[in-house]
Amino acid sequence: MVDELSPSPWALLSEGRDYDEFRELLAIACRAGASGFLGGRAIWGGAVTSPDTLSIYARRLSDLRAIAVAEGSPYARKLGVLAGPSTHVSIDQQGSGRQRPEIH
Repeated sequence: MVDELSPSPWALLSEGRDYDEFRELLAIACRAGASGFLGGRAIWGGAVTSPDTLSIYARRLSDLRAIAVAEGSPYARKLGVLAGPSTHVSIDQQGSGRQRPEIH
């Protein structure tokens, strides 16, 4: 419904939900036309109090990204333009970001 009413790409906002609930809602939203997600506490909640487990939070981000890529609607399609090369930040096992090109 949102996708049909919106002339622009749209994304799911975590709204402070816990990770498991947000992950489930993201899959539903992406199947309904969402192009991605905006998440804060749903992904990083607890990272400040337990920085030794940063890899857990990096894995959460990676899992959510995988859902958005596999099931989401490419924003360029909604805008009616062709997508070209882009750069995204991937998270390695230690939780550090490294850039690599990705072709859509």
